[in-house]
Amino acid sequence: MGSFKFATSAQTIDATVEGTFTPSDAEAFLAEYKKVVSKVNPAQTTLNITTTNLAVSSKEMQEILKGCIELYKSTGFKKVVMICGDNVIVKMQLQRLAKEANFNSMVCQ
Repeated sequence: MGSFKFATSAQTIDATVEGTFTPSDAEAFLAEYKKVVSKVNPAQTTLNITTTNLAVSSKEMQEILKGCIELYKSTGFKKVVMICGDNVIVKMQLQRLAKEANFNSMVCQ
């Protein structure tokens, strides 16, 4: 089961995602994401997403994750940073999905 949490400050949204996400976990994440984003000006906000404890995504979830990345892109954030830590496989998945979504300005660390 996947989990997530959001924290906001004046110019950042910090999201942490962990575990193995299911489609219903992703749906709950997106609902909360939309609520949090509605309270900021994305053009002046950096979105930091920590994925250090996120499990490798299944093929089904990769399509949903790609949709999330496309949503981050369309929201128009000043900057989007994925903090992957030592999780090389997740980092590779995120980079590939960002490339497929033509979101070249997303940074994976």
